[in-house]
Amino acid sequence: MDNRDLFALCDDNVIYEIYLKDAINRDLLVPFKYYGIRDITDYDNIDYKNGSYVIEDLERELSKKERANLVLENYLKLKGIRTAKGRN
Repeated sequence: MDNRDLFALCDDNVIYEIYLKDAINRDLLVPFKYYGIRDITDYDNIDYKNGSYVIEDLERELSKKERANLVLENYLKLKGIRTAKGRN
């Protein structure tokens, strides 16, 4: 999401590639539920220059107490017991 080149970290080589569903079917991962919450940030208020947001403006908007409270409120509502694969 930050437009940085991941391949450059590995000298343009793909170290390993597997689709999410295949990883779950091979018992490399456990099934999970995904929940999204609406982002209340008004990105129109953040300056955008040279193809990306101005970092200081972006940090200021994303660090607002209202946004943190929204994340915490949804976490508390949706939290559950951690998955422990292989345990009974």
